[in-house]
Formats: sequence, C-alpha cells, structure tokens
Amino acid sequence: MSVRTWLVWLAAGVCLAAAVMPDTASASIFYGGKRYVVAPGDTVGDDLLLWTNEGAFDGVMTQDLIMFCRRYKMTGQVQGNIFSASQYATVRGTVDRSARIFAQTATIDGIITNNLIVFASDIELSRNSRVGRDANLTGGEISTSGEIGRNLTIHCGQAIISGKISGDVDITADKISIVAPAEILGSIKYKSKDEIQIDNGVVISGAVERLKIEKKDTEDEGVSWPFRFVLFLCALVTGLIITAVFKPHTGHAVAAVLQKPLVTLGVGFVGFCIAPIAILVLCLTVIGIPAGIILLFVFTVFFYIAKIYVAIVLGRLIIGLFHKTSVPKTGWALLLGLFIMFLVFAIPYLGFILYLGTIFIGMGAIALGLRACRIAAAGSPASPSGAPPPVVQ
Repeated sequence: MSVRTWLVWLAAGVCLAAAVMPDTASASIFYGGKRYVVAPGDTVGDDLLLWTNEGAFDGVMTQDLIMFCRRYKMTGQVQGNIFSASQYATVRGTVDRSARIFAQTATIDGIITNNLIVFASDIELSRNSRVGRDANLTGGEISTSGEIGRNLTIHCGQAIISGKISGDVDITADKISIVAPAEILGSIKYKSKDEIQIDNGVVISGAVERLKIEKKDTEDEGVSWPFRFVLFLCALVTGLIITAVFKPHTGHAVAAVLQKPLVTLGVGFVGFCIAPIAILVLCLTVIGIPAGIILLFVFTVFFYIAKIYVAIVLGRLIIGLFHKTSVPKTGWALLLGLFIMFLVFAIPYLGFILYLGTIFIGMGAIALGLRACRIAAAGSPASPSGAPPPVVQ
C-alpha cells in the first residue's frame, strides 16, 4: 500500500471512529504535563491521549496509546495501536496491533504485530525488531536490520537493508544498499538515480527491477511528507501563540463558526474574492501603493492563520463526542483539528476543495471575530442574545 493510499484510509478511519464510538471512548485518559510514566507492573485499562514533554511506558496498556511529546520510550506492552508525534521515538516493547509514528528520529527495537508506518528524518529498525505485516517508511536515512512479515515500502534519501523481508520490496531513494545477511523472499522494485548496491551473500528470491523515474516523481520530491509534517508543526505552534495572545478574538471567531457557519463561509468567500481586487486597484495608483502593500500583508496573514480557527472548531466537535459535559481545551482541539486536516488535505482533488472551504470559513471567522471584539469594546453585546463568547482555555 502506498503512503498516499494509507493516508486516505487512515483519514476515513478517524472519521468513522469518531462517528461510531462516542460512548466507548468516553473513558479515555487525557493528560497534559511535563512527564507521564507507566511503571513496570502497572496496567492502564483505557485509551491514553497524552500531550507531554516526556513519556516512559514500561507497563501494560490494554487500549490505544496516542501521544504528542518531545520524546518517549516504550518498553512495555500496548495491546492496541500506537500513534505518536514526537522528536524522538523509541519502541522496544510489544505492540499487539499497529504503530504509526511521526518523529525526527525513530528507533524500532521491539515487536509490531500488525503494520508499521513511520515518517521521520532518521529511521532504524534494529536486529531485534519484528513487524508482523507491512512496513511503510518515509524519511531521510533508513536502516532496516530486523524481520518484516510481508512487504516493505521505502521513500527516502538513503536506504540500507540487512534484515529479512518475507514479501516484496518497493523503494524510492537516492542511494540503496542491500547488505548481507539480508534475505528478501519476494522481488525488488526500485526507483533511484544510482544503481542499487547488492552485497555478496544477499539472498533475493524474486527479480530485481529498476523502474523509470518519471517527471511526476521528480516534481513530487519538492514537497515531501516529512516537510508537510514540519508545516503541520509550524501551524500548531502558530496557533498556540495566537490563541494564547488573542484569547477574546479566538473565542468570538470560534463562536462565529459554531453559531453561524453559513454566514461565516459567505463572509470569508466575499473577502477572499474582493481583497485581491482591492490590492490590485490600490497598486495601480502611486498614492495607493503603500496601502496596497499593507493590505496584501494582512491578506497573506489572514490566509495563513485561517485554518487555525477551523481546526479548533473541528477538534472541539470531535472531542465533544468523547467528553460531552465539558468544553475541550483549545490546545487539544487545535492539535486534533490540524492533524485531521493534515490527513484529509492529502486526498487528491477532494483535499483541495476542502482546503479552499477551510480558508473561506477561517477568513470569515477572523473578520466576524474582529467585528465582535470591536462591538464588545464599545460596550454593546457581541450577539443578538447578549450571551458572552465561550471561554477559550
């Protein structure tokens, strides 16, 4: 399965899970702090959703482990799935289902019973690693020395394979080395500018086929998935700063989307269409050039941050299925919403349409939020009912 196909299926799975599992997920554990530890001998019986600096998991987790952190090490047992986004990720225990890992450096030194998907700059599957089914690896430098039960797919700069792969190998890389005692029971298909390097002593049961690098493949290299993930992190940091500094405006903007989504969409669409025309008209006159440049800068900023407000709304709606009695914290909602957008926007054609819709709604939310803040500052009610905007935590 290709990386893009997996993202499509994962996006569909996230939406389906949110739709059909509101009751069973209500017992999930949410935690945000400096460190989270599951000590040896401890058992966690609920899903773990963590936002922490450091995680240590030496016990047993009977459900899914979902975390966003700087670093973590898992040496225990996860009886569900792992999804993680971190700087450093180390898995030395056992995952009874699948693992999906986004990181700068990822080390797999344990057992993944089902599928493994990793996006990281540096990826290492040690000699002790075992993947029961397929492994999809995307990164800069990738080394696999363990055992993979079915197929291996790699997209990277440099790939080194010295383990056992029971199925086929599909590689797109600048440099590929197959090192003894590697054993590949299927065939190898690869795309590379250089010839593949295969050492003596390597066992390959199938054929080795070099595929032609098409022009489309070269164009796609400009925006790689790791780079897209970096953009995701930048949007997250920007959103956290904006929501912390401009709390009243964030509250009014989010309330506008929740209470008047169609009005927000219409305002954003009109603004999106009129602003470029106004910029062009201003720049046609010497006296209007400074104002045109300022308007262009404002429009660019609004365009970039528009998705942040939609992400908060999306995250709140989904987390609301888990916790119906409380308003989700803005940081959690922003993180979840941006990640779902990261997945959905990757869908061909549909993703672009949804992206435009997000920009329209977000720009409308910014405009209505500014209007509500101005009205509130003048002492008038921000809404017909006079009710205050929701508090942004």
